[in-house]
Amino acid sequence: GRADPTRRHTYAVASLLGHSGPDISLEHYIHVCDLLFMLWRDQDASAPAIKSLKIEASISKSTFYRWLANDPSHVPARLARKQPWLREKFPKIRIRESVEPAPPRIPQKSVKLEPAIFQNVWRLLHEHSFHGRPLEELALEIGIPMDAAKKMLERANEISDRRVLRGKKGFQHRMLEVNFDRRQKDERKRLPCPEAPRTEADKAIADTLGKQLSVLMVQQPDLCQSVFDYYIENAWSDRTHLPFKDPEEPAAARNFIQFLASLGIKKSSLDMLSYDPDERSRNLSAWRKALDLPRGYPIRKIATPSKTSIKARKWLAIKPVFDADPARSSSEEMTSIAFRYLMVMGAIISAGIS
Repeated sequence: GRADPTRRHTYAVASLLGHSGPDISLEHYIHVCDLLFMLWRDQDASAPAIKSLKIEASISKSTFYRWLANDPSHVPARLARKQPWLREKFPKIRIRESVEPAPPRIPQKSVKLEPAIFQNVWRLLHEHSFHGRPLEELALEIGIPMDAAKKMLERANEISDRRVLRGKKGFQHRMLEVNFDRRQKDERKRLPCPEAPRTEADKAIADTLGKQLSVLMVQQPDLCQSVFDYYIENAWSDRTHLPFKDPEEPAAARNFIQFLASLGIKKSSLDMLSYDPDERSRNLSAWRKALDLPRGYPIRKIATPSKTSIKARKWLAIKPVFDADPARSSSEEMTSIAFRYLMVMGAIISAGIS
């Protein structure tokens, strides 16, 4: 390697400290530049001029003067730390003797189910698992009790660690995967954060459903809890439909359809699949009767997920269908990732309010 300092040295230090990048190390852990600047400033009589300070801070003169007028402690440490030096260098500036501190944040006693709760809790999970920020600080920041934040984190980790039932090789739910060390490209870590919507269409669906779901979790908590639990237990990792196994036990399917209807998703917007190839299927007839579906309601028939599975003939799979996203290349994937995201986040949040 080279003896001269390079950018790679900062990445190496960040890697040794276990940080995601040099920005975290320099911002929170390395305090050398500001201390050296203070020593130099105290010993050197040639203090920097206002123009130099402006250039260093990349701000306008008016902004810099406003910082000094409000409180010198608001000025970054690399520019100025001590009030006597400021008064000596800028005698025309009137520095306020006292500034009222910001009111302390009061810990909340309960979780407020508002539309922003999904994004706020997702940010809490991401900031804690990826950046290592204290959970108590994040809970205070988004306004939820500490015990609720702990329960949500435990539930998120539990969902993230769930393996598929068949083979136990893959994970059941889609979570973010990151690489903390760029030198080890194959070593990726799963975060307890479900994949969030990315396209504008998915974000719009998440906003609309999120508003309705936050209200529904207040009005019908038992229904939401039962649907969330079933979804976490039975959702497929590689398919968008939710399977229901037996027409003689249709309670879970009926709850799911009622849940979707409460979100404004009608039966006409559902895509149903049957895995019974028989032309006159008794299983299909039983499902129609159990779910109050008219005889002409469209239910597509496809091959069973496993050719040797006879039990799958009884299955009925359901998914909500939204308007096709023009950004997608196939019309087959009409179920938004926003729905999967809200279902997993709903299960995580409900753990903190139950």
